[in-house]
Parts: sequence; structure tokens; C-alpha cells
Amino acid sequence: MNTIVTMISEDDTGEIGIDTFGQFVVWINDEESDDRRGYGLVDPREMKCPICDKGWDLTAKGVMDQYMCGRTRASSALVHKSCYVKWKQFDERQLVIQAIDQSNFEMVGIHNIPSQYSSGWNTAWYEIEVDNPNILSIVMGRRKRVYSIEISTRKGINLEIVDDAFKNEDVTKSFNDNTILLHAWSDEKLFEYLTWLSVIL
Repeated sequence: MNTIVTMISEDDTGEIGIDTFGQFVVWINDEESDDRRGYGLVDPREMKCPICDKGWDLTAKGVMDQYMCGRTRASSALVHKSCYVKWKQFDERQLVIQAIDQSNFEMVGIHNIPSQYSSGWNTAWYEIEVDNPNILSIVMGRRKRVYSIEISTRKGINLEIVDDAFKNEDVTKSFNDNTILLHAWSDEKLFEYLTWLSVIL
């Protein structure tokens, strides 16, 4: 990363400025050593995050809080990474609640838990309590493009019925005496699988 030639801001977390090629760069101080790491970022000084309608804090740590949200360059928008995570988690929580509500399960509680997927920095996972004496918990969350559904039960599962219900589903699935694990590849499949499971269990 190139040296800053025009300083914009300097603080305990690092420096932000313009390098010799006119690029917006950030140098972050390593808290545990004297090392620094450099990053080329989008210059957010004239921008507002479309989620919170606020600009960026012009500190090294502040401008690092950015994420390019969108599938294509034309449709992308620079947002605060922290805002994106909150929005994404809220959106997925609403989807999980809707999926449970449309099944025959009666939800009595939902709790955010740490992501069970190592690279899932922008998604939350959920432990759901339902009014079913046989179900200990339903744990759900995203793994890249799929929803993981894991149901733990207090007593044995009728594996023959479960196997039969999902025999035509070409997805990751694992059934044993006390656990059901399924991957749903779409919102529609998430709703469908939860409805089937609510009837079976």
C-alpha cells in the first residue's frame, strides 16, 4: 500500500489520506504491535449510508466501517458494514419468524445465537423454542446460499416417516434418533420443510 501524501485525518487508530496515485487509503495501527496495515477504500467523505442516512466518522476505524452492498457495480451502494449487519440480521429474523408462524409449530421464544458457520459474519443464527414437549430446540441460520435447520428432540424420531417425507429432496440431510438436520436452498423450501416437520413431529 502506498504512502499517504495528502493527510485527511490521523488518530490513535491510524491515518486516512490520499496516496501518490490519488487513491483514498487507510493505514490501521495494529493494537498488539508497531505494525500497520494499509487498505485502499472507497472515499466516503461526500456519501451517506442509505440505511441510516448518516455519513462516515473520518477516523481510520470509522472509514473502515464500509461495505459495498449489491450484486452489480451499477446497483451497488456503499453502506456502513455495521448497519448492513443489523439490517441483514433483522431481515432474516423476520423471515425465520414468518416461516415458523406459517408452519404448525407454535413459537414461544426466539433467541439470537452466534453464527454456527465460520464465515457467516453478516448473518445471525437463531434458537427457537416451540410449544411441543418432544422438541428441545430448533436451530436455524444461513450457510452461504442455504438455510440450515437442526431440530433436537427429547425422545426418538420415527426415522422411517422422516426418511419417506424427504426422500425426493436432493439436499444435505441427516436424521438420527434425536436430531434432524436439513439444508433448505430457498425461502420457499425453508417454509415447506418447517411445515412438513411440524406435522411429522
